[in-house]
Parts: sequence; structure tokens; C-alpha cells
Amino acid sequence: MKGLTTLYEVLGVAIGGSLGALSRYGVGVACEFLFASSFPWAILLVNGVGCFLFGLVAVAMASVDPA
Repeated sequence: MKGLTTLYEVLGVAIGGSLGALSRYGVGVACEFLFASSFPWAILLVNGVGCFLFGLVAVAMASVDPA
């Protein structure tokens, strides 16, 4: 079963990475439209929200009984 667990881990990382890239692009397009700045606001915003959501998932997983 170890091979199947590794596959799920790889798929989870791939899905998370693709969602992060797509959200950075979408927010980047919106930020270019809203702000006339060379500062990468989209990356800052998406990374901040992503860290917050990852924290929520980590807390939720830590409170689950592994029985």
C-alpha cells in the first residue's frame, strides 16, 4: 500500500501547485488592471491566502483521530 500512498501525495502536490499557479495568474491579471504598480501584489495576496488556508487544513488534520 505504500506505493498508493505515495501516488496520492504526488497527486496532492500536483493539484495544489496547479491551483496555486492558476490563482496567481488570475489574480495577477486582475491586479494589473486595478493597480498600476510594478510591485507583485498578486503573488503576495495569493501566497498570503494560501498560507492561511494551509494553516486551516493543518489544524483540521491535526484534530482528526488517526485511529
